[in-house]
Amino acid sequence: MVQRSLHDLTRRRLVALGAGTVALGTAQAWLRPLGALAGGAPARPVGFALQLGSDDLGGGGEARAAAGHRTSRVLDAPRRFDLVGLRWPGAPPVDAQVRARRRGGRWSGWLTLHAGGDHAPDGEVRRATEPAWFGGADELQLRVPAGAPPPRVQFVASRAAAPRGNIRGRAAAAPAPGGGPPIVLRAGWGGDGEPPKEDPSYGQVQMAFVHHTVNANSYGPEDSPAIVLAIAKFHLDANDWNDIGYNFLVDRYGQIFEGRAGGLERAVIGAQAQGWNAQSTGIAVLGTHGSSPATRATIAALGELIGWKLARHGVPTDGEVSVVSAGGETNRFAEDRAVTFQRINGHRDANQTECPGSALYRQLREIRALAARAARGVASAPPPEPSAVTARAAATRRVRAKGIGVLLRGTVDGDAPVRVAVSRQVDGRYRWVRSVGARRAADGTWSARVRLPTPGLYRLTAVSGDARAEPEYVRSVRSR
Repeated sequence: MVQRSLHDLTRRRLVALGAGTVALGTAQAWLRPLGALAGGAPARPVGFALQLGSDDLGGGGEARAAAGHRTSRVLDAPRRFDLVGLRWPGAPPVDAQVRARRRGGRWSGWLTLHAGGDHAPDGEVRRATEPAWFGGADELQLRVPAGAPPPRVQFVASRAAAPRGNIRGRAAAAPAPGGGPPIVLRAGWGGDGEPPKEDPSYGQVQMAFVHHTVNANSYGPEDSPAIVLAIAKFHLDANDWNDIGYNFLVDRYGQIFEGRAGGLERAVIGAQAQGWNAQSTGIAVLGTHGSSPATRATIAALGELIGWKLARHGVPTDGEVSVVSAGGETNRFAEDRAVTFQRINGHRDANQTECPGSALYRQLREIRALAARAARGVASAPPPEPSAVTARAAATRRVRAKGIGVLLRGTVDGDAPVRVAVSRQVDGRYRWVRSVGARRAADGTWSARVRLPTPGLYRLTAVSGDARAEPEYVRSVRSR
C-alpha cells in the first residue's frame, strides 16, 4: 500500500526485491542493522518504564494531595526523560497528577494525566493516561487516587532524536497541495524512525475535531518536533496503537505537523475521538487550554488547516452534518445512534472529556470563521492515484532463529532513508517489534539484515518517507 504526502512536490518509489538468509558465526553474534554499522541510522526516541510499589506511594508534606488521593515520594527516573504517562497493567487507567524537575531544580506545576479513554481507536480501550511533556527532567512526583494500585510509569526521551529546526528554531515545512498551509511532514519531526505497526485504514472526512495535549505552554518552537515525536512514541508503545493518534498537530507558534501516516489528503482513520474516528479528522494543539486561550498564531493555523482539509474532501466548513456513532466507553452517544454535529467541533462535543479545554473551546467560533475564509478557492482533491509502490512478495521461508538472520534487498527513489518495520504474529495479529535501518548505495539499491531471535512468523515491511513496499513474510524456527 502506498502512503504519499505532498505528491506534487516529490515522488518516491520503494521496491522490495526479495529476501534471503545470511548465516552468522555464533548464536550470540546477533546482526546489527546495516545502517547502524555504516553510521547512517537515525537516532530514535527512547522509551523506558518504572514499576512502582506500595512503598512508593504515601507521602505528604507540601505536596500532599487533596482528600482521597495519595502523593508519592520523590521518584528518581531511570534516566532523563522528556514525556511521562501512567499505565496500570491489567486495569484501566485513572486520572492522576504529575509534577517534575531537573535534579535539584524547581518543581513544575502539577499537571493532570487524564485517563483519556476518549482518545482511542474505535472499538478498543485505552491502556494508559494521557502523557505530559516536561522537556528534560530527572525527578517526579505523582498524585493517584487512594484506591488505585501502584502504576507503571512510562517515560519517553525524544529531544536527542528529533530533527532540529533552522536558526529561528522552526521545523522545515512545505506547502500542502491545492494551496494549503505549510506543513511539517513526518520526516521533519522524526516520524520516519517510528513507522506505523500496520498499514493505515481509510474512512471519510465529514467533520473536524479540535483537541489539546497535556503539557505546559512555555515550550519553544525548537521543542515542538520532539514533543510530537514523544507523543508518537508513547502512543505506539504505552498505548499499543498503530501510530500517533492525531491526524495533525499545531503548536503555539502556528507550526503545523503531519500526524498519523497515510497521506495528507486522504481520510486516514486516527485514534483521536473514539466512536467518530472513521468520519472525522483530528487536530491537536500542543498545550493545555483549560484557562489559557490558544495563541493568535495557533488559531490562525487551525483555521487555515481545517479550511483546507475539509475543502479538499469536498466538505463545507459551516453548517451541520448527521453521522452515526460507533460507540465506546466514553462516547456521549450510544452505538448506532445518528447524531448531528457542527462541521468543526471541540472534542468534548463527542466524548466525555474536557478536551480541548474551556478557553480553546470558546475560540471555536473564530476558528470556524477563519476556516470558511481559508476554504474559498480550494478545490476538492482528485481521487488517490494508483499505487506507485510495487513489490514481489517472497514465499514464506523457514530460517534458523539462532545464528541466522534475514537479508532484505530492494530499490528506492528519492532521498528519504529506508527502514524495515519488523512485526511478529501473536495470537493471529501482527505486533510491532522494532524497525531496522538499511544501507543505501548510490544507484538506489538498499539492503538490511534483520535478526529473528524469537521463533514465529514475521512480517518485514520496508518504508521510505511516505512510501512502503509490500511486506515479506519469514518464519523463524529454533536451531536443532
